[in-house]
Amino acid sequence: MKHTVDGLHSVASHDLTFTLKDKALHRKDEIGKIANAVYTLITSFKEIITNFMEASNKLNQGTNIFEESFTTISDNMEHINAAVEEVAKSAVSQADETKTANDKVTSMSSTLLETVEHIKGLNESCQKCKGCQSCRCYGQ
Repeated sequence: MKHTVDGLHSVASHDLTFTLKDKALHRKDEIGKIANAVYTLITSFKEIITNFMEASNKLNQGTNIFEESFTTISDNMEHINAAVEEVAKSAVSQADETKTANDKVTSMSSTLLETVEHIKGLNESCQKCKGCQSCRCYGQ
């Protein structure tokens, strides 16, 4: 009986390594019943703790996998953000270059229109002085 009581104190102190002597477990009296109940209690505690530890380990593994996945996602998002930023900078640069080219084409168009108007004016002047011998255009 002392062995069983000492074992219960060990279990109360978180030591589940205690084992009952076979002699106590095989008794047919009240001490045998108490010993079997203590044995069942310790076995149940061991099973509960083992299951809890296994669940805890699985949860820890799942947490590690989640953390790795989250880190990978975070890294990928940083790369995507950098790429989007680079595309945006390129788009702004291309827009600026397109506006500059458009401004130059518009300026060239205005210059060409002015040149056409000057040529028309020269042509009209030449037409007016076709018969005039004092005109520099004569004979050309």
